[in-house]
Amino acid sequence: MVRTLNWVSAARSLADRLRASGDISSRSVYEAVASTPRHASVPTHFNNSGGVPTLWQRRTEEESVRWLEPIYSNTSLVTELGSAEAVDAGWHGVPVSSSTQPSLTARMLEDLGIEPEDDVPDAGLGTGYQAALILKMVAGPDRLTACDISGTDAARDRLEALGHHPRIIEAAATSWRCQRQFDKITFSFGLPYVTDSMTYRPRISDRRPHAPMRAPPGKGQAGPRAGVCQWGVGR
Repeated sequence: MVRTLNWVSAARSLADRLRASGDISSRSVYEAVASTPRHASVPTHFNNSGGVPTLWQRRTEEESVRWLEPIYSNTSLVTELGSAEAVDAGWHGVPVSSSTQPSLTARMLEDLGIEPEDDVPDAGLGTGYQAALILKMVAGPDRLTACDISGTDAARDRLEALGHHPRIIEAAATSWRCQRQFDKITFSFGLPYVTDSMTYRPRISDRRPHAPMRAPPGKGQAGPRAGVCQWGVGR
């Protein structure tokens, strides 16, 4: 069914739109978005149909276009509902997990300026889509370490189905101590402050005084520019 709808064309069209809007400026991010099947990371998502309480429509591959088209639009997708309850016309529940809006993901990756030889932690693995993009930009799977507080098994399976085998750890990024040095750091959740566990000692050969760190904008976001801050930490 997905082959019939041609996800390759849809992914390249998404990359084209993000480049036209200015969210993508580098060839590396463009090629990553254009060649990564976002649908592989979002087997199910929920569409907001309004109402009080909110009525959600569950979309799966069996629904063909209604499932696939939102995935390759510049849209944040709810992927999991807490306290989910099936009702006659759909679902009730509270969103607890989502696939980040592609334009925001693209801007974070552009700001990081990931190079093939960079070692990168993806904190907040989620669906695995951002990790799949990063794996297109670095020299090999050993360059990426991903972590999340839950759902890592499903994300690992999705990445492995795409031929990716990065290091994946189930842990809280704000308290987990990696004992490893990184070049760029990305967080896929609102980051209220920088904890000691996020401070990494820089490589001796690194001439830069600080390693770039990126997190999406959110309430309580630290730093001069929400979402694109560079804190004075090592890596």
